[in-house]
Amino acid sequence: MLQGLLLSGAIRAALVLAAGLVAYALLARAAASTRRFILVLTVGAALVVPIAAAVSPRWRVEAPAALSVFAHEAEPAPAATVHTTSPITERTAPAPAPVSSSTGGLDPTEALGLGWLLVAAALLARLGSSQLRARSLVRGATLVERGPWGDATHALAGRRVDVRVSAEIDSPVVTGLLYPTIVIPRDALGWTVDRCRLVLVHELAHVRRRDVLVQAIADVACALQWCNPLVWLCARKLRVECELAADDTVLAAGVQPTRYAEELLAVATSLRTPSAALAMAERGSLETRVASILAARPARAPLAARGTISVVAVGALLAAAAACATPELSSPPPMTPRTGTANDPAIQRAVDAELAAIATAWSPEVATIIVLDPATGEILANGGRRSGQPIDVGSMTAMAPGSTLKPVTIAAALETHAITPTQTFECGPGPRAYGDKLLQDASVNGTLDAAHILAVSSNIGASRIFDALGGANLASWLRRFHFGDPSSVPGAAVGAVPAQLADRSYEGAAAANGIGMTATPLEVIAAYGAIAGDGVYHAPTFDRGGSTPERILSSETASAVMTMLETAVVDETATGGAARVAGIHVAGKTGTAKFRGADGHDQTYASFVGVADLPSRRLVMLVGLQLRTDLSGGKTAAPAFARLVTRLRGN
Repeated sequence: MLQGLLLSGAIRAALVLAAGLVAYALLARAAASTRRFILVLTVGAALVVPIAAAVSPRWRVEAPAALSVFAHEAEPAPAATVHTTSPITERTAPAPAPVSSSTGGLDPTEALGLGWLLVAAALLARLGSSQLRARSLVRGATLVERGPWGDATHALAGRRVDVRVSAEIDSPVVTGLLYPTIVIPRDALGWTVDRCRLVLVHELAHVRRRDVLVQAIADVACALQWCNPLVWLCARKLRVECELAADDTVLAAGVQPTRYAEELLAVATSLRTPSAALAMAERGSLETRVASILAARPARAPLAARGTISVVAVGALLAAAAACATPELSSPPPMTPRTGTANDPAIQRAVDAELAAIATAWSPEVATIIVLDPATGEILANGGRRSGQPIDVGSMTAMAPGSTLKPVTIAAALETHAITPTQTFECGPGPRAYGDKLLQDASVNGTLDAAHILAVSSNIGASRIFDALGGANLASWLRRFHFGDPSSVPGAAVGAVPAQLADRSYEGAAAANGIGMTATPLEVIAAYGAIAGDGVYHAPTFDRGGSTPERILSSETASAVMTMLETAVVDETATGGAARVAGIHVAGKTGTAKFRGADGHDQTYASFVGVADLPSRRLVMLVGLQLRTDLSGGKTAAPAFARLVTRLRGN
């Protein structure tokens, strides 16, 4: 996510810099002070816009997929208490991964982000060193209190500005971010009063405009956006325009251009100046300045107050647009269901729109959303993306369901009377050991009932319920919920379920937590459909009319688990808090399964399966994202579920 924010910020800053440089070019015949002002606004905006983009509200703008770089920006989840479900860990080796693994390495995008930060840190350190050298120059210089330097300074500035003399420089400079000081070479003590006054007018123009601080801000922008040539170009032009604007101030005081050019050349010797100071006669810009001084240019007056306000207003509007406008990728054509007869076009459109929003917010490698009618088993909408392209993820991809399987474990234990709804279990305070393997929770928990085991997604709590249920019973109930059975959907994949589970074993505890087994999103949503459908299972189907009903749970068990799933959303400790929708009854469970992908990179399958009682009917919806980042289902999938419910509220 960090590298995405850096890249997006760089692009936004580049747009601001390009716009500012275009405006600068169009004002080539304007006063130097006006051009300087444009460049100051541009550099400041380039520094602020990337930061503002990371924290400001988004203005969603429909855009083509070519702008998918902005999709790497993290979209904040709704304010809610969210806890990440920890994976099962071992002392000696990682738990078996649900996907084939290989030796991993540093992600190239992560390396790019790290390299960017290291170079920026080095450049900032160099700037800090330059500031320290400038301060050392001032401390080592002697204060000039008498003569034309001291008297003229007070008279011209209207306030005291220190003038110091140093043997370490060859030309007058001004330095100091907040309290500027003019430092002159020792030879300057013998200069004529006229030359002293001319130099002071120039340097005090820098003081009044805070040019040292302005240049420091430009240097920081260059450090943070070091790979963008536009920011270096802008900073270099700003330094020149600051000098030209100060030159215009001298000429406006009545000094003849030819005489001022001669004096400027006279003080332009081999310069020894810290980069944090502004030298009066920098050789790099001397030719440009002399040409500007001698040119017959009528436009030397600074920008009027009304013009300044107008420029600032336009600049602020453009900067806000650059910071807040975020392309929302155009939705790919909706994926056509296998038969098309059960598909609800309005729900499908909402699913496709939410998949586009997910792509913009998280840029997942794989994403799926399925909407099921629990009363019939009809798949009302089915959307999936892999690498941005439409694909039937829900039917064709089996993944570790993670904690979304815990309600199935609890339902089996309740149905067999292995536990009661109010029974409590010890869930902490530390990990649970299985020989050389550890089972742990994301948070420290004490004694919890089944509802709050779901709410906080306690792995240890689910293992205690597994102990009461037993390995044979769990394996049997996974089959009863049709996990690992041939699908009723032609050509659909089938998840892998352990044939046997030993009592009080690590493998059994893993399965009770949805790890060490796989299931397709279609299998998972069908299981939730049975819980939401009063205990009656309907095989998922794309055909209108649904499938044959099969009671697998009693009404009492289904009702009890539904109440627990509601707690897993509405409780203040619930990991699914971000799935809440005002005015809609919502129940559901988050899931977070971490594994090593086939490409050797760490992956996370973050999901949320929920039940929403809309005004017209009850729907079960699954949202799943496969990410290369360590993000939970509560952070990513639950907010997407809430947005989808909001989209469907009126249907």
